[in-house]
Amino acid sequence: MSSRQAINAAAHAPVWLDNARSRRYIAQALDALDSRDSIRQRAMAQSARHHRRRSSSSSFDAAFDATMLPEELADYYSSIEALAPENQRKNRYCDIVPFDRTRIPVPFLSGSSEGTGPSRYLNANFVRELAGGKYWIATQAALPFTAHALLSLLLHPVQVPGGSSAQVRTIVQLTLTTESGRVKAHPYFPDVVGETQQVSPETPRGTMPPIAITLLAQREISDADAIVSTLRISASGGPDHVFNHFLYTSWPDHGVPADGSSLVRFARLVDRANRDPRSIHPAFPPAPLPLLSNKDPNASPPSIVGCSAGVGRTGAFIAISSLLRAYKLLDEHPPPVTPGAPAFRPPVLSASPLGPMEPAFQADAVIAEVDALREQRSRMVQTHSQLVFIYNAISSAFQ
Repeated sequence: MSSRQAINAAAHAPVWLDNARSRRYIAQALDALDSRDSIRQRAMAQSARHHRRRSSSSSFDAAFDATMLPEELADYYSSIEALAPENQRKNRYCDIVPFDRTRIPVPFLSGSSEGTGPSRYLNANFVRELAGGKYWIATQAALPFTAHALLSLLLHPVQVPGGSSAQVRTIVQLTLTTESGRVKAHPYFPDVVGETQQVSPETPRGTMPPIAITLLAQREISDADAIVSTLRISASGGPDHVFNHFLYTSWPDHGVPADGSSLVRFARLVDRANRDPRSIHPAFPPAPLPLLSNKDPNASPPSIVGCSAGVGRTGAFIAISSLLRAYKLLDEHPPPVTPGAPAFRPPVLSASPLGPMEPAFQADAVIAEVDALREQRSRMVQTHSQLVFIYNAISSAFQ
């Protein structure tokens, strides 16, 4: 962005960005968001209780009748798959599980006789940006026994809700492998260029083949605090698939990056590479012009994004990407900004069964974005500092 464009953008930044200056406003907004999310949590719990009662013919839940939510809410926010005995260990945190409604099914690999259902479980949801309109796959960081399912998502095209199918070619990781002495993400690819390692399925005694993953290239992009790895995967003699893995190195757990502008540069890097992966490595075919134009946010495949739990940092990153996209600030050369108005308006998301946000927050695009994300994956954007950081990162893009 030229200095003249920067002056124009700063002068026309939306007024809701000023809300971050008031600690009281942010506290009240987070309370309003959390109040709505507590209803979602109650609905999830109620759905689980009813499922157990139906399964066991127990009358244990009779005491809860006085505080029951409408049954349609329990069904809407159910997370029954996550609580199945065979799936519980696949959740990194027992209290952060995906809604059934938006959970993404993972296909079994060709030639496998595993499982009795149509798909495998992964703690991951389809999430669509409210303002920007693009779909993401939001997920927790890999565990030793979920890495195979995660990579399996890349070996088959995924069906975008209400849209076409496309093969994922971008993974965004917002947590380091180890933070404060604790493992936050299982490393599932080699750290030496040219080396290959095998990723075993969650049922090693079955017939599902392992996935071979090779590190083709790796480089650091310091101004975006990024380590970019280009990887090739294949399973059981099937076709190879190449994808890019973006690690953001400056987002501490339970904190926020010190520099919002570096995360904006990281978001731009991820968006550009997902539309044109050849800009990162020549192993990819040239991208068609419609992808490079960025006019349709879903012309390129959805990207997978995760942190440790897949809700706090993940939610903040998607919210930032969404608002940058809506105001055309993901482009390398943003167009002139219209005062206070986004440059792009995607189709409206389905209305929440909880009704609209409180009137005091309805004009705030950040609050609307966070609430919309929580409708699709529970607990997205967890802390006061993460909420404030969204405002600050967007503000830095307008400067």
